[in-house]
Amino acid sequence: MTKRFISINIRFISRLALCTIMPMLFFSIYFFSYERSRALEQYKHDSEVNISIAIKNMEYYISTCVASARTIYSTPNLHNILLKSSPQNFVSQEFTDPNLIFSYMQSIYAVAPNAKQIRLLSFRLNKSFLLITNTLQKSMISLNAAEAEQPSFSDYTDVYIEPIHPMTTYDHRTYYSSGSQESEEVFTIWLPIYSFSAEKQLLGILSIDMSSAFIYDNCQSAYKEGEAIYIVDSNGDMILPVGSPISEAHLPSEVLSNLPASGNSTFTTASDGKYLYLTSGFSSDYLNWSMIKAAPYTSVYSSTNLQLRFLTTMFLFGVLLAILLNSITLTKLTSPLKKATKYLLKTKESKEDFSHFHLSDFLHYQQNDELKMLFDSIQEMMNSIEHYTIRQYKMELLQQDTELKMLQAQINPHFIHNTLQCLANNALRQYDTEQYDYITALGQMMHYAMDISQSVSPLSKELEYISRYFMLQKMRFHSSAQLIIDTVYPRLFLLPKMTLQPLIENCIYHGEIMKRNDGFIKFKTTSEEGYLILILEDNGQPIHWKKALEMKESFALQKDWFVERCTQIETASNYKSLALGYYNNGLPKEHIGINNVYMRLLFHFGSDCNIDIFPNRHQGTTVVLKLPNKSQNSTPNIITF
Repeated sequence: MTKRFISINIRFISRLALCTIMPMLFFSIYFFSYERSRALEQYKHDSEVNISIAIKNMEYYISTCVASARTIYSTPNLHNILLKSSPQNFVSQEFTDPNLIFSYMQSIYAVAPNAKQIRLLSFRLNKSFLLITNTLQKSMISLNAAEAEQPSFSDYTDVYIEPIHPMTTYDHRTYYSSGSQESEEVFTIWLPIYSFSAEKQLLGILSIDMSSAFIYDNCQSAYKEGEAIYIVDSNGDMILPVGSPISEAHLPSEVLSNLPASGNSTFTTASDGKYLYLTSGFSSDYLNWSMIKAAPYTSVYSSTNLQLRFLTTMFLFGVLLAILLNSITLTKLTSPLKKATKYLLKTKESKEDFSHFHLSDFLHYQQNDELKMLFDSIQEMMNSIEHYTIRQYKMELLQQDTELKMLQAQINPHFIHNTLQCLANNALRQYDTEQYDYITALGQMMHYAMDISQSVSPLSKELEYISRYFMLQKMRFHSSAQLIIDTVYPRLFLLPKMTLQPLIENCIYHGEIMKRNDGFIKFKTTSEEGYLILILEDNGQPIHWKKALEMKESFALQKDWFVERCTQIETASNYKSLALGYYNNGLPKEHIGINNVYMRLLFHFGSDCNIDIFPNRHQGTTVVLKLPNKSQNSTPNIITF
């Protein structure tokens, strides 16, 4: 069994690379594992600090806001207004009491600039006061305070935080309620206002709508791009997502079920393999929230991945440098052998004709050693083979030239053409124009067919030839059949001479269209991705499907044979002996016409061309030639013969 060829360069370099890469690979794995573990711990620590800072900022801000709201207990005049038992007493002093209430609300806004609006609901006065902070718009309306929506409280120290929701105007007529501005997302701080009496009657409820931007701003330092922050309550219900959040439904159940208790700021971590979740509770008793940070591991290990990429780059650079230096050294030793191998491969590809290059064109070896003796022996061997090939080629050309001269000696084209021209002139003198047309058509056909100076012809000439051939066949069979050329075709597209005539002949003799009163042969062309498609279809006898399948298999075998043997021919003059060699290998005689057409197309266009034959919708036969397109010149003429 022959061993697979492996270059000396490849063997040496592969072993060098193996000895270099393996130690570095083990080191990289260890470094990667250690750095990932260290990066995870560092990331947890940094996140704990940042989350703690964000939570403390929010707690401090909200605590300050609550403390400012409770200054009402240290303001007797304001407290006494809310104690009034009759709204009429309040109305009589509406220029004093409302202003005092709105001043109190403005003092809260001075401490909490993120408040969007502040509302005070008085139960005894049955009034609602609203301050819109960005425009300092003030509104007071009368309503049944007991029926207004409000949370329940049991003590003056209670504080209720309503999660994120669209801001409302509490039934006040404001610019917002008129639709001039869209409502925005806020969370609301609700505080009760009780009396100083022993009964601790609920006098009113203060609500402060805080912009959700307040939470966003405080969370900015706790996350970066690709990460997400979630604020959830003690039940795991979402209050606000920040950053680039994943779906709430995909938060791990173990994270939502193990939230810290209210007032517990314990920091915990969890993972689902894709995300790292870091959770911390708010230490304030009335903020029963928790902050959850979701970070993809690509973000956690971003610094480690950067270091690993740098290490890998430096490692690859070192390996490539070592390989390059050793390759240069080894190439100096193996280069002469590679050049000699290239020369031998070139001669193998050229088959019979390799006289136009020599070993000296590829290799100039100056040393006098064993390689010099090897190269000299190779050149002598190739010279002997070249001499034998040239002799065989000359003998083949001589044989072809002899066959051509024998054909030319059988018929003198000029004599036949001149004779037909004389007959045509005699018919014209007798005013027999029909005979004149037939004789002229025959003469032009003979002149075209016997002109052996050109092996290819424009498509327009081929169409002229088959039109004359068809006209003579109509005369012979006294038929009314038609030849129709009804499409745009490229006039200058070149193809082997006499390509279309055998196909027309098959339509006439095998399709029997001359026996039909409405018989026709239709020629058309189309293009498809760099190919020109020639289509001949008739309405004569359809080819049997078994015959069509047999022809398709014959064409496939013919193409395979051509691809295998095409390297043996260099010029069109080799065609005849090579083609006859194929036909003598058992091709059925009834196929030789169309197979001859396909063989000449293969020699002209190469293996890219194709031919197909099948029954058509006209109850006849269609032949399709698919040829590489070499011309774009076309004509819009529509011709019918």
